Amino acid sequence: MNIDLSGTNVIVKIVEKTEKPDIVKKDEYCNIISNKKAQITKITARTGTPLVKVGDVVTENTILIGGWMEGKYTGVRYVHATRRNRSKNLVY
Repeated sequence: MNIDLSGTNVIVKIVEKTEKPDIVKKDEYCNIISNKKAQITKITARTGTPLVKVGDVVTENTILIGGWMEGKYTGVRYVHATRRNRSKNLVY
């Protein structure tokens, strides 16, 4: 609800509240998935394991970066995947 007072006029605006998306905490394990069809032009995993390569065409809900890391001495450990990637939208 929004109330604006302008001189002797009052304007009341009532709008429907939009739901906030669920946010995963930074210390929880998670993957990064695509939200639309695209071609990967660059992918850099800050944490996690990249599961696609440059040039791959991905569809909606494809896992781009898995939320785990493998180390020679530490084995597999689960992480909150973070990334820096670029993609090109594909329109058919």
